[in-house]
Amino acid sequence: MIKLRKIKAQDIWLLYSWVNKEDSLKNKIKTDERISKVNHEEWFKNSLNNDTRLIWIVNKDNKDIGQVRIDINRECKLGLIDIFIEKQYRKLKVGKTSLLEAIEYVDMNFDIEHMVANILNSNINSFKFFQNLGFEQYKDYGHYKELRLKLSILDYTKSVL
Repeated sequence: MIKLRKIKAQDIWLLYSWVNKEDSLKNKIKTDERISKVNHEEWFKNSLNNDTRLIWIVNKDNKDIGQVRIDINRECKLGLIDIFIEKQYRKLKVGKTSLLEAIEYVDMNFDIEHMVANILNSNINSFKFFQNLGFEQYKDYGHYKELRLKLSILDYTKSVL
């Protein structure tokens, strides 16, 4: 069974380990270098107190296997997605199930018009993952593409699940 839970203070090093995994780093747009403990601690502390940054831990059968983060931009009415699922769970629809649950939460609790996923051109699997969820290419920035999903998701989740 797949569950989402909001992050807690004790999740700091779990998220740190995931953000610094090789397959996570190679798909980052801003940097492909390891995140320092100091920078991560500062980011994490700010994230815990940020009502526009929603972070959930993905749990399958009582094991933490990934995270979904959505940063809310109220001014632009956008939700920017970041998702990481441990490699061995990626073909089990865990990402799809958890991301749809997170998107539905955002749709019901925030005035958001689009969900956004920025994907490196080299990250073909992620590009296909988001396209299969109904995201469409919005803009090409050269080395990455911006994909968007128009909300309201309420009818959408029934059609893709």
